[in-house]
Amino acid sequence: MELVDQLTKNLGVTQTQAEGGVGMLFNLAKGKLGGSDFSKVSAVVPGVDSLMKAAPASGGGFLSKLFGGGAGNIAGLAGGFSKLGLEQ
Repeated sequence: MELVDQLTKNLGVTQTQAEGGVGMLFNLAKGKLGGSDFSKVSAVVPGVDSLMKAAPASGGGFLSKLFGGGAGNIAGLAGGFSKLGLEQ
């Protein structure tokens, strides 16, 4: 996939890290956009479903529960990136 190749080349991350990170962002986008709007995104991004499956559980833990909404989303992403071995 071209997006994953660009991330691994330009950011120096592994394929697993790139796929998982992009997958987490697409999962968040799907949750925020809803099904019909996200279907427009998935129609133009090849392999989006497999990327979303590659995403680790975000595991925002305490901050997600405490703040919910936007702050919870950020905490969840941070937890997922940490699971991929990517530091903020």
